[in-house]
Amino acid sequence: MTKVSLTSTILPFCFLLSSCDKKEDGNSLAPTSPKAESKIATKRGNQTVLATVGDGVITVDRFKEEFKLRGGGDTSDAGRERLMNELVGRLKLLQYARQKGYDQDLGYIRQIEDLLISKLKATELREQQQKHTDLSQDAVRDYYDTHIEQFTNPARARVSLIFVATNSKNLEEKRQFLEDLKAEILAAELQPDEKFGGFAVNFSDDAHTKVRGGDTGYLLEGMDSKSRHPVEVFEAAFKLEKKGDMSDIVETEKGFYLVKITDRAPSSVQAFESVKQAIIKRLASGSKEAIQDGIESTIDLAVPSEVNTELLNSITLDKSTSSPFPIQELQSLK
Repeated sequence: MTKVSLTSTILPFCFLLSSCDKKEDGNSLAPTSPKAESKIATKRGNQTVLATVGDGVITVDRFKEEFKLRGGGDTSDAGRERLMNELVGRLKLLQYARQKGYDQDLGYIRQIEDLLISKLKATELREQQQKHTDLSQDAVRDYYDTHIEQFTNPARARVSLIFVATNSKNLEEKRQFLEDLKAEILAAELQPDEKFGGFAVNFSDDAHTKVRGGDTGYLLEGMDSKSRHPVEVFEAAFKLEKKGDMSDIVETEKGFYLVKITDRAPSSVQAFESVKQAIIKRLASGSKEAIQDGIESTIDLAVPSEVNTELLNSITLDKSTSSPFPIQELQSLK
């Protein structure tokens, strides 16, 4: 076995601190040289030692795991030696970093802790979801049947309108004006729609619709609270049954309306099969929140905590943000 050059095997430093710990069970990584083989203990606990570096070791099992993590590959003597050299260099860097005190830097400690916490959350959530997301066909169908309103498209009515604003002094005058317009539209034997549209352009006080001949677009039944048009217009629109029908004069707080229906579509229910996957996703999302709450409760029971509030409040805090081991300097070793 050959001696390994440190500079040829340097890996990202922050990863070293989280992955190459010295352990008594022999799962740490370390290299050796032929001359030192006779000094290597053949066992560390119940693990067979392959190499030592300082007070760390590389076991046979750890070497195999590292090989597997790399997706297998070259099993020749040269390939084994390359992998060993990499692990040796890794452990050298780790031990030297500890000698320099870098493993005490809070920034690196937090990174390692965050990785561990993320793994815990992801693993626990995945395992618990596997138990809870096996949704039966009956459960999905039951949700569909009991929440059918969520899958119902409301009736739609497309209307045109003429609006005349009123005040307390001109109510009768404006009402008669609109009655005369309606009579003239009904008297038009040819193209009454164009007649209505022309009157809307010329006489309507609704600036948003008059430029389109009074067209409001589609109104959705039950959605009057979200519309700019008053509820009285909605009520009149959905009472009209046939295309071309016109309402009586519609009185509102701000004035009078004449409403004409140009198209309508009844309410419809989306087919179960078309929304099935959306329901499954919704139910799974709900179970995810419940699972997360359950995991938090389990952790609270498994790891009790107690805080000395009096001492906490008495601590003098330093507002400086400097670190004794600047991350930038460590990263330059990459």
